[in-house]
Amino acid sequence: MRLEIRGAAMTHVGHRTKHLQPSTISSGEQARPALRAQKLALVHVALKQTGLSEAEYRELLRRSGGVSSAKELSETGFRQVMLAFEQLGFVQRTRKHFGARAGMATPAQLVTIRRMWSKWSNVGDDASLNRWIAGRFGISALRFADVGTAQRCIEALKAMLRRAAADESAS
Repeated sequence: MRLEIRGAAMTHVGHRTKHLQPSTISSGEQARPALRAQKLALVHVALKQTGLSEAEYRELLRRSGGVSSAKELSETGFRQVMLAFEQLGFVQRTRKHFGARAGMATPAQLVTIRRMWSKWSNVGDDASLNRWIAGRFGISALRFADVGTAQRCIEALKAMLRRAAADESAS
């Protein structure tokens, strides 16, 4: 069921109503949901990080996303624009720690474990680290480690790094 109210389109889905982009609606054209606020914010973070001028930014939106404003981006357009930003040097930073949590591993322990795992495995991805932790300590992911488990993990990694250094020097 599609409703039109004063030029703005809405789609009724069950008990919820989704607001859609008015600019995307024309005769016979399918309306698309508006870009989520988090993704719109990410576009603006990328813009700030890359230092593009307003004209360069608008050209990137037009060329990569086919729009003149980030608010008009579809999901596909968003991915294309973010790919263009990455080619210009944008690096999305994500938080790898969960802050101080009572009884859980400290952020410093988590950083130490990830750093040591990266050094030992030469890969450093969380998936392989979590597989190792699951097999060795019986928890499904590093984020579930308590202080004691994190300390045992650090000690185990120290021993693994020592053995690897000893094997390297012996050969």
